[in-house]
Amino acid sequence: MLWFFLAVLCAALWAVSNIGDKVLVTKYTNSPLAAMAIASLAGSLALTPFAFAFGFSIPAPGLLALYCFTVFLWMLGVILYYRAMQEAEASRVAVAYNSLPIFTLALAILFLGETVSLLQFAGIICLMLGAILVSLKKAGHIKVGKWALAVPVSAVLLATDTVVSKYVLEGSDWWSLTVLRSFIFSAFLIIGLPLYYKKVKETIIAKPRVLAVALSSESFYLVGRAAFMLSLSLCAASLVGAVTAIQPFFVLLFAVFLTKVFPSFLKEEIGKEHLKLKIAAVVLAVAGAAMVSL
Repeated sequence: MLWFFLAVLCAALWAVSNIGDKVLVTKYTNSPLAAMAIASLAGSLALTPFAFAFGFSIPAPGLLALYCFTVFLWMLGVILYYRAMQEAEASRVAVAYNSLPIFTLALAILFLGETVSLLQFAGIICLMLGAILVSLKKAGHIKVGKWALAVPVSAVLLATDTVVSKYVLEGSDWWSLTVLRSFIFSAFLIIGLPLYYKKVKETIIAKPRVLAVALSSESFYLVGRAAFMLSLSLCAASLVGAVTAIQPFFVLLFAVFLTKVFPSFLKEEIGKEHLKLKIAAVVLAVAGAAMVSL
């Protein structure tokens, strides 16, 4: 069950990163691309000493090209994720992303030959209901913003990345792919630097603390990514993807805590009605993840 505990650890660490990302795109910059660049480049610099200290391998050219392509798709998915974070609360966005296991499962069946049971299909339904419920501002009133429309597209891109990463793991190892992802992603960002250099420079000069926030957020993400890749190397992509769907539980827990204790840092809607809907959505999501993982 090591894969399961690693997937849960990943969900918790990525939840912390979600909170950091929310702060980045609401308090420090209104540019998702700039926020992503600052966080990712800072993370790559921090990862470099560990990469060369522990070493890493490069897969065969064909696998490397495929991995570069899936990292590019993942980058597009992350841009949409940042955009969603700008427009909605962190907990609402995180729960909406519970459509991700549905796409991961479908792609894993099609391309990896993985199979599912009736119980797993029931879990998929729960995940879908949780994703729908989180769009409610209050009972009986559905409010779908632009962020909700971006989520399915982003989820498909991220699910594709999970399935392809599982495939590439057959010819590499979890640590090497974790390191390579960070470096490949940074290479893409450097190539596109002229598009957002001015915005990044202005943000850092105006609010130098953004570097500390970005590095902290990315550090949690990178450790979570390492746990995810190790878990993925031990178990089916559909199961790992489903278990990490408990991430919204941690996001909600952390977001409510920060809103109560540090309201100037993060502010979530925690009125009774809003909180009930969010808790119901998270319960459905967690139940769905549990069923899909069996």
